[in-house]
Amino acid sequence: MRTLKKTLSLVLVVAMVLGLCVVGASAKDAVENFTDDYQKVGAAYQEAMGVMVGVGIIDGMTETALEPQGTYTREQAAKIVAYMLLGKSKADSLKCTVAPFDDVAASRWSAGYIAFCVEQGIIDGMTATTYEPTGTLTGFQWAKMLLCAIGFGVKGEFTGSSWSVNTALVAHKVNLFAGDLDGADHTALRREQAVLYAFNALNTAKVAYSPNVTSYVYGIQGYTTVNNIGSTLAKDVYDLKYAQGIVVDVEGNGAGYTVVSKDYSTANVTNKIKADNDIDMMYHAARVWYTGTNNGVYTYDLAKTTTYKCQEIATGTKAATAAKATTGLYVGEKPAAGVKSPAAYEAYLLDNSAVSAGSAYVTLYASFGNLGYVDAAKKTVTAGGHTVAAANVRTDISKITYGAPVIVVYTTSTTDKTLHGMYIYAATSTTGIVKGVTQEAGNIVSVTLTDGTVLKVSGIRLQDNVETYVIGNVYTFVLDSHGHIVYATKDYARDLWAYTGDWKFDNEYNGYNSERVISAKFANVTTGEVKDFAVRSFKSDYYANIGVDDFSDYSNVLASARGTYYDLSATTTESGIYVATAVTSTDTATSAYASKFVIGDTNFVRSGNYWVENWDFNNKGMYFNPETVTFLVGSGHGSTFEVKTCTGVAGLKEAFNVASNGMLRLSNAAYTITITESGDYRVDTVFVMIEDVQSTSNYVFVPSDILYGNWSSVSGDQGKYFVTYKGAYLNGTAIDVVFHSDLLVGNKIVRGFYTAIKWYDAYGKEYMRLDQKVDNATNELCFYGLPTMRSTGYNGIWEFYGPNDSWWNADSNTKIVDFTGHGINSLSSLYQYVTAHKYNVAYTVDPNTERIDCIYVTGTGWDAKYTFTLSSDLLAAGWKIVSPYDSTGKTYVNSFELNDNSAITQQGQAYTVKLYNADLAKAGITTSSTRYSMTLKTNGGAASTTAIPAATMATAGTILATFTLDRFVQDNPNAIKTYNYEIGGLSLGIITIATNDGDNIAIYQDGNKGVYKDVVLGESITGAIKMADGSKFKNADGVVGTANVWYGQASSSGYHATLKGTPSANAYTVSFSFYPLHAGQTYIITGTGWDIE
Repeated sequence: MRTLKKTLSLVLVVAMVLGLCVVGASAKDAVENFTDDYQKVGAAYQEAMGVMVGVGIIDGMTETALEPQGTYTREQAAKIVAYMLLGKSKADSLKCTVAPFDDVAASRWSAGYIAFCVEQGIIDGMTATTYEPTGTLTGFQWAKMLLCAIGFGVKGEFTGSSWSVNTALVAHKVNLFAGDLDGADHTALRREQAVLYAFNALNTAKVAYSPNVTSYVYGIQGYTTVNNIGSTLAKDVYDLKYAQGIVVDVEGNGAGYTVVSKDYSTANVTNKIKADNDIDMMYHAARVWYTGTNNGVYTYDLAKTTTYKCQEIATGTKAATAAKATTGLYVGEKPAAGVKSPAAYEAYLLDNSAVSAGSAYVTLYASFGNLGYVDAAKKTVTAGGHTVAAANVRTDISKITYGAPVIVVYTTSTTDKTLHGMYIYAATSTTGIVKGVTQEAGNIVSVTLTDGTVLKVSGIRLQDNVETYVIGNVYTFVLDSHGHIVYATKDYARDLWAYTGDWKFDNEYNGYNSERVISAKFANVTTGEVKDFAVRSFKSDYYANIGVDDFSDYSNVLASARGTYYDLSATTTESGIYVATAVTSTDTATSAYASKFVIGDTNFVRSGNYWVENWDFNNKGMYFNPETVTFLVGSGHGSTFEVKTCTGVAGLKEAFNVASNGMLRLSNAAYTITITESGDYRVDTVFVMIEDVQSTSNYVFVPSDILYGNWSSVSGDQGKYFVTYKGAYLNGTAIDVVFHSDLLVGNKIVRGFYTAIKWYDAYGKEYMRLDQKVDNATNELCFYGLPTMRSTGYNGIWEFYGPNDSWWNADSNTKIVDFTGHGINSLSSLYQYVTAHKYNVAYTVDPNTERIDCIYVTGTGWDAKYTFTLSSDLLAAGWKIVSPYDSTGKTYVNSFELNDNSAITQQGQAYTVKLYNADLAKAGITTSSTRYSMTLKTNGGAASTTAIPAATMATAGTILATFTLDRFVQDNPNAIKTYNYEIGGLSLGIITIATNDGDNIAIYQDGNKGVYKDVVLGESITGAIKMADGSKFKNADGVVGTANVWYGQASSSGYHATLKGTPSANAYTVSFSFYPLHAGQTYIITGTGWDIE
């Protein structure tokens, strides 16, 4: 009787003190959270594992691992028993202050569970003082613990040498081992077995020992239970029970419950349980475990299912008829008659005999679509044309991107048609080469690939997007969740190849024309691989795919087709040739070819810190990483053809020597792209033939005029010459300027700033055109002038205040090129030079950094220069130019210059050069009506007689030459930055001297015989007279000596020049000189007398 009271006491403590353990509602079967190995649980143990995990009695070894094939330790077993008797939360609150065994410290995690079970007489130690907590749990040990937990063992049947035999005997009587395929013994027990025994014990009626009948009883005093004896731990601790029948609605349909019915109708519903089931349980016989009113714990599928997919559904329909299954049942959106989508995707023949419901045949409908907008604010998801609450999307879509192809199952609750669910599965894809195609009843049913893979066609295939299969071509196959073909496309499956213009015969040259095979050389636009392909061998359309229509001209056409792009088949035809399909920019005008390639012309320009590809393709943005994008450049011919790789735009710029503020234009380039989420294009690789590359660089600087005759080298052949010149600079570095012979216009490269436009031939030989730029223009960043320089004193930075009120910074990175020979190599020495000499400098600004990148020290007159000189005749006649730079007007020079701004401000205007002759000034000779004609030579050209109006000599010895200065021209090759003016003229022509008839003097006939040709104003005429009778000259005294001076006049047109003559030693002649003023005149010489010097 003492033993019975102890057991009753235990039960009363559990029921009265600890109360009922209520299990919360399950969000799906909790056992399914153990994703690592839930499926490893044997079929016989799944229901037990599911329920025991669902109510919280069993945990995994980790958060995702159950390890059903593993074993339990003895201390883990004590914990499970405590959970069965008390519930999780109450069992976890058990405390232990005194160690129950020597090997179980009071602080050990399991000490409370072990102490409780020992106190209740459920477990014993392995010895009187040891428990062996980490020892492996055996089958009989576990069976004894569970039997004691439900009331057995009170009369000591589980002690002594026969304890295991008695344990086995009682366990079998109460079906503790029911469902176990292996049985229990003294060996270690698998975890799944242990859970099954515990599940059976949980649902076995508790007993009490009755001394009156010397046995255990389930109830006394005529009642079903007394003090809960005869009830179960499942009911008393967890209020655990189940509903069994046909599942006719689930949460996966958007319903709030799993609905259990007596049959396949919603009219005979027995239970609505919050079990959170998916559509895979629709119309299945099931046992739905729950606690409380309807808190689902685990749903055990009692149906035996045969699944038919896509093309197999017809077979399933026949099987359903044979099984006399209930039909007309479906899940998903059933299409209207004649509508192709949604389509039957799967069918299930269910054997529901476990609940005496016979068989049922259920069809699942699905459609193919795209994942639409996931609205975080509204908490909705759109896919396949349907929008549902995000909570009702039953599959994980976190890794599916917007717009991705998906298979959609749109469900509707059978008990409330306003409620919906959705299942979204990402479509997959594979690529392969088509070897064969199978068709049945006019429809393609499968495709065989060259690797032997057979792909069946999906039941939801896109009828309007059926690709025409070409044997030997590679395709991308978009697959449903079964791995069946929804549709096939060339997208993402093809390679694009660039034809190099090179070909050769692969068989005997003298073979029949219809049998000739030509291999053409191609370059892969994505990888740069160079390979030969035989692509056509028939005369009638010999190489038709690359533009050949006339067999007689195939060689020329094949060569001229260089740079054309082709989609080549992955394998050859039976005749050993490849199928080549031409792809042009027209083919990519509306969408990328094969969703992978775009062909077109593109400008790459630098903007700020990035290179920007400024071309939108069909309103699609083209984006790339300027540091990692790969450029492939094909060059050469035949065996010398190669593809060079440049990484990043900087690498491409360096390869083509493009300035940082320059531009690259790629014509007929092929872009390997990835389509972004927004449908735009991310560029990964760019392929281009080198002759389709054009670069533009700013600024080329030419410090001095380069005559075309001063070339440094000539190369090329008879049809095309390349002429190289030195003397130009790009970004401060000397470069060669290479011109195609056809581009040489004019006679020189005029000093200045230029934009260099480069082209390349097929072998990479570069040539260029120089377009001159106007310095100081508002839309350019090339400057020339006298800057105001200011040192900031910070990091070597100087400010330049220059033309047009512009100001820029220069620093230690600024290059300085000195052409003056002053050794200027720093901003400091430049400042000293500019300050001392007030000379202009040229400089360029990088638009990206907005700092001066290069300074060219040139001296004055680089930008514009007028040079004024006098002809040699005027200089010989004693003429000078009055310097405009001397305000006193008393500085006389042979020439002078107007430079840069001084010249530019005067261009196109009348300008006066003052000529001065000291001899005429000294003589005090002036004219008021006589005008003198002058000539003007410009840049060594012919003398103009009209450029300078004739002028008088109003001031003695001074004549003003006024003319209009030419305008400077900045347009290369007609650019003119220097005008050299030579002033000439002032010609008097032929001057004659004579005497009057009857005078006693006559002209002495010297070499001129009195006639002087080409006389220039200011030039002195020297002549001589003699006595008419040939005698000696005599003065009043009758004697003429060396001390005597003869005076006379040279007269013409009212002008009388005073003559002063000197007699010769023998007094036979008198020599004199004078300055004639009138052109073409005869001057009459008369004498006035003699005097002594």
